[in-house]
Amino acid sequence: MSARTQLLRLTMLSALVLPAVATAGSVEVFTLATLPPIAVPAGTIVYELDAQARLEERLSRDLPGEPEAATRIADERIKAGGVALQQELVRAGTGLSRAIALGINRVPAIVIDGRWVAYGETDVAKVVSMAVALRSRSQGRAQ
Repeated sequence: MSARTQLLRLTMLSALVLPAVATAGSVEVFTLATLPPIAVPAGTIVYELDAQARLEERLSRDLPGEPEAATRIADERIKAGGVALQQELVRAGTGLSRAIALGINRVPAIVIDGRWVAYGETDVAKVVSMAVALRSRSQGRAQ
């Protein structure tokens, strides 16, 4: 496929997706690293619910069995990670907290406006488009 064709497809896709996001409201995706979302519109918040476990595993990898030495090494790793690691830990915790607050009980889950959820789909743009269409139909009936 030529670069021009790819650019044209990308432009057409963004023309379809971006207006849908504007009328869909907030979009949150709850998933795992092994189930990456596709066609993620700008402004979508993606939470990998296994991120905290992956971070803990990374920080505790190959620690010695002696508790004092393990604590010292873990502390060094956390300090070495700096602000970036702290932000990763906060984001991982935020995703888990948000999933619990919304009652998310399986992944992948795409949440629109904090009220509607679609389970089992990784194509975010597809779910957003369906939500916009459903909202349009229900608003048309209400008038």
